[in-house]
Amino acid sequence: MTPTGSWSRVVVDASAGRPDAGLLRRLAEGDIAVVVLRNLLPAEAFTDNLERVGKLFANASTTAYANGSLTTIGPYLAKYLAEPGAYFTEAEQAKTMLDEVGFDLNEQVRSALCEAFGLDSMEPARESDGRDYAASVVRIHADGVRNPLHNDNIMRDAEGTGLVLADLAYQLSCVVCLQECDEGGELRIYQHAWEPADERYKIAGGLGYDEARGGRPPVPRVQAAGRRRLPDQPDPLPLHRAGRRLRSADHGILLRLCRQPTGLRDGLGMSDTLIQPATADRTARARLLDLLTVHNARFRRIEHAPEGRTDLASALRGHPVEQAAKCIVVRVKVTKKSSHYVLAVVPGDRRVDLGRIRELWEARDASFADRATAERLSGCVSGAIVPFSFDPALELVVDPALLEHEEIFFNAADLDLSVALDVRDYLRIAEPRTEAIAERAAVLAD
Repeated sequence: MTPTGSWSRVVVDASAGRPDAGLLRRLAEGDIAVVVLRNLLPAEAFTDNLERVGKLFANASTTAYANGSLTTIGPYLAKYLAEPGAYFTEAEQAKTMLDEVGFDLNEQVRSALCEAFGLDSMEPARESDGRDYAASVVRIHADGVRNPLHNDNIMRDAEGTGLVLADLAYQLSCVVCLQECDEGGELRIYQHAWEPADERYKIAGGLGYDEARGGRPPVPRVQAAGRRRLPDQPDPLPLHRAGRRLRSADHGILLRLCRQPTGLRDGLGMSDTLIQPATADRTARARLLDLLTVHNARFRRIEHAPEGRTDLASALRGHPVEQAAKCIVVRVKVTKKSSHYVLAVVPGDRRVDLGRIRELWEARDASFADRATAERLSGCVSGAIVPFSFDPALELVVDPALLEHEEIFFNAADLDLSVALDVRDYLRIAEPRTEAIAERAAVLAD
């Protein structure tokens, strides 16, 4: 998984329409950290199931750790990796208990997610010998009890066990707050992508990690107060790299996608559903990364200091300036009353030949578009326009000299993120018109 470059959350009101199916892919690829789906389920789904599961409080199991405890109805797989047989036994017992009281929130969540993201099906995972994984786990948070810093990775933790979930490509978590807190309970995202060296900060005999790992300041301790907090947690929704199947780790969910597929917790309300492993809407950056991912492009993300000037951005990225894709929006005036726009892409060490563009389009005039128009048509900030057109009013044309390189580089619609893209994949995905539209910049001598 590529570490996320954005630690913000995407909030979607599911009652307003179907969310973008690409959000699942962006979560799996690490482009975004959190998606909150509001109003995915009706309020009665929460009140009814809260009453039902309340009958099972006496059957909840509490596991004590060095730094706290975890109380659940139903087993969580990480606890049973040394003896998976016991996990499947308790999973079956928990299913019987939940069925007896009519608890069906997990089924409603799976059905709603299928509808929201256009999935063919989403079912609890099953081992080859027929043993079923738990469809959900209800976690009970008493007043003042908080979750420690943790990292869910069933593929790593279950390695060598022979469990089918150890072979997953991705892992996402789905958390539903069955009852919200009166106060507190906010999410604190620890903005650090897990790496093997972090394991030395794991608390021996405890839950999670030391929050002052590596000299970083600890995450503020936020406590929940006023009510017990009961998130139903059908855990990860892992995404297979091939792109057509999702399957869950921990509380295994199997998803088959009917079209292109694409998680940590917020202070959620009664009818909030959250998908865990950004921006508020479909930005050019999101469209770009989705496009490259869906088409299995060979590309790399490069984070750097904000820079939009081609020569300086090339130096930050560490490549010759001629491999940079310089993108300029040009206004082509065909007649006195008719104009259209061209996205001209040339090597970074050259400039757009406006005379050549005028000739190619048999136009009266060709000139650089004003900044506002260029940003509106491209969806990008000035200095970070991408060599793809997401607007039918913007025609893409590329100088062939740029395509002589194995890789091209460009800002990914933002000044602080760039992409290195295999040129063969660029041609396959963008399908640009290619014309000699570049000229070398004049060299001035003293």
